[in-house]
Amino acid sequence: MNMSSDCEETSDCSTGNARDSLKPEEARGALFANLAALFATQGHYDQARPFIQHALTLLPSNVQATITAVYIDLMVGRSQDAVARLKQCTRVSFVPGRLEVRAA
Repeated sequence: MNMSSDCEETSDCSTGNARDSLKPEEARGALFANLAALFATQGHYDQARPFIQHALTLLPSNVQATITAVYIDLMVGRSQDAVARLKQCTRVSFVPGRLEVRAA
């Protein structure tokens, strides 16, 4: 998760470098989100879940944390929770429809 290119997590983006203006709780939230993403990419979803919950508590409108949480929910079979998260996220468009999954 590249914090320098996403200014929505910070209160001041005028400097062009979001890392310089991160508050401690925002930095902790970003760290938790990154750890969750790391565990999730390694397939350790049970270890990722507490980290993503902490991240979303600290950064409830963080798109990257929300997408990571959606990914974790989908991978552990909680598709309804994933859809609910997407509907709550104001920066993600949700288009209801039928999802088809094809085996590779």
